Amino acid sequence: MPNPAWDYLSGPFTGPYDMVAPLLANVTPAQLPAEGIWTFASAAKFGSIEVAGSFTTVGINLYGSNGAASPLNQYTVTIGGTPAQGDILALTFGSPVGNRVVSYTVPSSPSLNSEAAAIAALISADAVLVPLGFLAAAVGAVITISFPSSHPADSVNTPSAPPRGNGTTLTGAVTGTETLTVAAGTTGTLMTAVASAGFTALPAVPRWLTARATVLTGGGASANVNWHGVA
Repeated sequence: MPNPAWDYLSGPFTGPYDMVAPLLANVTPAQLPAEGIWTFASAAKFGSIEVAGSFTTVGINLYGSNGAASPLNQYTVTIGGTPAQGDILALTFGSPVGNRVVSYTVPSSPSLNSEAAAIAALISADAVLVPLGFLAAAVGAVITISFPSSHPADSVNTPSAPPRGNGTTLTGAVTGTETLTVAAGTTGTLMTAVASAGFTALPAVPRWLTARATVLTGGGASANVNWHGVA
């Protein structure tokens, strides 16, 4: 996934105040829906989104926020079906440190709500995910997973030393009869939708910007989403 999170000194422009940030990198259909990192954008006067890759169809939604602090990235996971002892529910986090699997085997006398609470507790105590800022909470059968877009260890950064990106994909798999439904993003305001490769001008430049990929088809499909800005 993207690393660094944003870089004010590189890009396709030639001036000293050009900006480029990779919001989503090498996303594949198996990783959908995918939540991009929240990138600081308000230093730019103008901005555009570049969608590139190999695909037949693509759907990218751009979201903005004018909050003082960077919004947290979020995924929601909804457990469905009939709970059954012995089912295995697994979530795979495609994080900057590699794939991390959180797996839960359903015990006797299960319920969807108790399963969600148990999985949320596993995520919030995971030795790899916690240092990356991951937290999870369950309400009913829905788990909300939150994490920062930049590495928590990089709390102080400059344009010449941008923070490391904390972009993460999330996929679910079940051995058994239950279901896991992953959805990306619950924060921000929809700014524009992109359904083709190339550059798309943003209608405005928010303080923070992210991309969410929802559609991606084609043999060997993959997509990259970059933000470009000029101060």
